[in-house]
Amino acid sequence: MSIGASNRGAGFQALTTYFRPTVAVAKSKANRGVCCSSGSVQSRFLQWWLPPFQKCSMKVTTLFSCSLTTMFLSSIKADHCNVYNWSSKLEHFVLEGQPVTINCLSGKMLNLELKEDSLTWYRAGSHAPVLEDPALRIQQRASSIWFLPAILEDSGFYECTIRNSTHCSKMYFKLTVFQNSRDSCFNGKFALTQYVFTTLNGKIVCPDLNYFREENPILTVLWYKDCKLIEDRRFEPLDNYLMIANITMEDQGNYTCRMPYYYMGKQYNVSRDITLNVTESLPKKPPEIFFPRNHSIEVDLGSNIIIDCNTSGAEVDHVFWTVNNSYIDQYYKHCKTVFEIYE
Repeated sequence: MSIGASNRGAGFQALTTYFRPTVAVAKSKANRGVCCSSGSVQSRFLQWWLPPFQKCSMKVTTLFSCSLTTMFLSSIKADHCNVYNWSSKLEHFVLEGQPVTINCLSGKMLNLELKEDSLTWYRAGSHAPVLEDPALRIQQRASSIWFLPAILEDSGFYECTIRNSTHCSKMYFKLTVFQNSRDSCFNGKFALTQYVFTTLNGKIVCPDLNYFREENPILTVLWYKDCKLIEDRRFEPLDNYLMIANITMEDQGNYTCRMPYYYMGKQYNVSRDITLNVTESLPKKPPEIFFPRNHSIEVDLGSNIIIDCNTSGAEVDHVFWTVNNSYIDQYYKHCKTVFEIYE
């Protein structure tokens, strides 16, 4: 247990906790070795460090001094962490009473490179790690911290630490737990903004649902506009998306996606508020050729000539040359005529 605590950066405080009770017993009974102490975790740990021929003769005070030096030096190495700067990209928002998860490795700034690397979550400023206990409201699962569910008091910074015996790296994440007003089912302050264009088919994305779908990938997402369930046939839910056909300016507004999540026999709601902005698409115009326009150009036999094809249109329009309704490279493929096309 003490070795694991040292790797997690418990440091000198952890050693004090382990040794202090046993040292007190040794001082009161100096003539008795650790072999004669009780079967507690502390005494068994001290016996493990004693050489076989000294288990019943070496004093606990001497053992304490030797073990402390070795463990303390390793804890100094582990406590030096490279801290990655926090940014707004690492900020997470969740409605009070709903579950939320934060993945330490999602930004790919931290990585588990070695097998001996350990990943631990803490609340910023606390030395108590988040435990991997499925019965706890706040728990660690693999590289993620889970809140089941989140409450207002959970708002704040959390740190993810990756360490082994030689290096340590950490990153901070911010969690904001908010409330909706009693008269509103939509919170514009924490809503995501998405954009679509008119006259086209588009989609709205309900983000960050994959973690909740790992155990049950077929969970249904319901979509609402202005707090009313969408039943218009132009809107088609598909996985994490809401597909919209023939978008108009009337489709602009406030949308909410909602999905159930089941854990330990309880049902939670996972929802996202989205503000959809619709932009008027520019009318499409067919490309127009300004030069050449159905007229002949006289040239001397054997001379070089450059003919400019001057057109208007969108960037996606493709400009090409034809000869007698055939592509130019196909028309002259059996001839020795040399031609080049410049764009």
